[in-house]
Amino acid sequence: DGKRAVLSTKEYDFKAKKFDETLWMVDLDKAAALGDDALRKHEHLTPLVSGSASAPCWSPCGEWIAFLSDREDGKDDKNKAKTAVWLLPASRPGEATLLKRFPVDVSDLDWTSDGLVVAARVYVDGDDAGMAATAARDEEIEKRGGGLDAHLFKRLPVREWDRWLDAKFAHPFLQRVERRDGSYVCVGDPVDGLHRIPTSCPSGAFGGKGDWAVHGRVAFSCRPPLAEDEAWTTNRHIYTKGGFEGEEATCLTEENPGYDFAPVFSPDGSQLAWLTMAGGNYESDAVGVRLHDVKAGTTTDLLVAEQDFAWSPQSLEWAKDGTAIYFHADVKARRRLCSISLTGAITILGDDDAGSTTLQGESAQGLLVARDSLSRPAELALLREDGASERRITFFNDAKLAAVDLAAVQDVSYR
Repeated sequence: DGKRAVLSTKEYDFKAKKFDETLWMVDLDKAAALGDDALRKHEHLTPLVSGSASAPCWSPCGEWIAFLSDREDGKDDKNKAKTAVWLLPASRPGEATLLKRFPVDVSDLDWTSDGLVVAARVYVDGDDAGMAATAARDEEIEKRGGGLDAHLFKRLPVREWDRWLDAKFAHPFLQRVERRDGSYVCVGDPVDGLHRIPTSCPSGAFGGKGDWAVHGRVAFSCRPPLAEDEAWTTNRHIYTKGGFEGEEATCLTEENPGYDFAPVFSPDGSQLAWLTMAGGNYESDAVGVRLHDVKAGTTTDLLVAEQDFAWSPQSLEWAKDGTAIYFHADVKARRRLCSISLTGAITILGDDDAGSTTLQGESAQGLLVARDSLSRPAELALLREDGASERRITFFNDAKLAAVDLAAVQDVSYR
């Protein structure tokens, strides 16, 4: 309903040498009504859970919050060290309870109308594939002595950014859930959306849940499986299918040798938008926006790179009413929030002197954004949807910054 948000903070504990994570409930209606002093005291914030807690997601009904944690649940479970999905009530007091512990570690939690979606690194070869088979295979390797982790490469690539490649691929899994006794339970086994396909989604070192989209149908951004030129190209395609199970995926971008990524369905599921690069030889080509009509099967350019806008979009999020798409773009060394209508009209929102802006969602009080700069960590603010005004609503870092003498940052422009 746009009245509440869940905020995740991390503070480093130098004695324990680890981050302490906290989830907070943000009352946006209360924040809009409070005076400045009350806002600075965070009277509109309620701590929910601390310790290991990340990637919070709202349930479709708005009554529960799921998050990832490696905390223990007190049971004698051989998988208790694995990152699992936990559940927390959003509208009443209550402790976090374990919703699902998978056979392997998971990441990139997303709660869709179809169920929970998580990413896991799994084997795709052999007689069986999936989370359980991967856990069993790893356990067998460990029983044989472990230690040596050797792989035979018959072709490039052998390394990706800061890690060596191995026999596992990151795949998205759908876990069905049902409402029971006022809460949620998981039903059946997780379904691999790319079952036995040797490609990764999330893709690459910077991939995440933005590499897939779910709205009845599902869309993935990933490399063509085992492409011969994989080591020399940044090519990624957009593939769609009717759901996580069953039918073979259809490639929507076969004619483009470049990087197609960040798919996102419109609120009614009738359209699919994504970001696109024309060049396939480097990762910093100019970026455009393409729009696919799901029913008609046609694809058009919504924003042509370098022609319709001088800067490259970096992410996409549909407005709730489906009439526009929000995106970020680096404009004069600042991450600016922009919107584009379905007729191609582009607006840059907010003040360029306020630093960089990251959209977190739409609320009844306007756009919820995070503001940061070279001299200030991120804090939340409410931005009017036309970008004309904003009001900061969190102040976590003010006391620490007041004790630090930071030099002023100035712009330098070249002609």
